[in-house]
Amino acid sequence: MVLWIRKLLGISSPSLIDFGMREQKGPVMIYWKNFLKVLQHKWFVLVAGLRVGGIPFWRLLFHDMSKFSRAEFGPYARKFLTEESTPEIELSFALAWLHHEGRNPHHWGYWVARSGKFAKRPLPMPRAYAREMVADWWAAGRAYSKSWDMHDWLVKSVPGFELHPE
Repeated sequence: MVLWIRKLLGISSPSLIDFGMREQKGPVMIYWKNFLKVLQHKWFVLVAGLRVGGIPFWRLLFHDMSKFSRAEFGPYARKFLTEESTPEIELSFALAWLHHEGRNPHHWGYWVARSGKFAKRPLPMPRAYAREMVADWWAAGRAYSKSWDMHDWLVKSVPGFELHPE
């Protein structure tokens, strides 16, 4: 059973889950909390997206579904819901973030060319995705500050973003 759970969650180190199984707490609860955290984020994005408007409803329903994928779910849980910070956790999260950003066009990084004539330059983002990005930012601000005021989150996060002027 433990091997199956490790395989399902993409955990290579036996100690990360075996220890929690013996203690009847730990990593299994981390994954449950991550599941609930993703659902909460999706709810906040739905609420914010309806306020922003101009986003197809189906996009709001399927927002960030890749966070439930094997490539993202475990690394996100280990990065944000454990006290541990190891090179393995950081690398797995970096790979999960690349996976996430490359599959979700509401992220500005999705629209930065990686090669060719426009390499490392932002490309125009369709309006519906830009609106979903704003809803995502608003939802992130809500999750971190417990308020719908996203000012503090924007001040901290947006300066590093590369957006096309359009």
